[in-house]
Amino acid sequence: MPDPRIQTAYESAYRALRYQNEELSRTHSRAIAVFAVSVLSTTLFIGLGLLRIQGGSSGGRTLPTWSAWPLLGLMVAIGLVALIITLPSKQWQDGANVDVILDRQRLGVDDNQVHISTAEDLGRSYQVNKGILEARGNLLRVSIFLLIVSVVIALISFTL
Repeated sequence: MPDPRIQTAYESAYRALRYQNEELSRTHSRAIAVFAVSVLSTTLFIGLGLLRIQGGSSGGRTLPTWSAWPLLGLMVAIGLVALIITLPSKQWQDGANVDVILDRQRLGVDDNQVHISTAEDLGRSYQVNKGILEARGNLLRVSIFLLIVSVVIALISFTL
């Protein structure tokens, strides 16, 4: 049985990696949700703009052409950002290498040393994943900003 302090370090590193995997899944879900909202809002705004909304005998306004193309472009951009966010990363590390752990055990390495080296491997994986999560989080913020810009363009185009 490994030293309780070593076991605690190992379990902490394992939990941190598990949390990162969950956070990556949540980031994927958020990116898809932002894209879905973008598609729905763009479809709604362009649909409303194409219809001639009757406002009495003079008729209603349609969506100006100058705003339709940016709305479509922003929707495509948001879709591309969502795609980038959801693509698998070759650098993502799920944890320690099982073969290395078993080889250490077969070689008769002390259980404490196996736990220490595994916790260190998990810590290195955590650091690699941290950068990937930060980059994808920043991309998610960009897609949300683009969504806000598309809504503002649509609202301005309906008020002019």
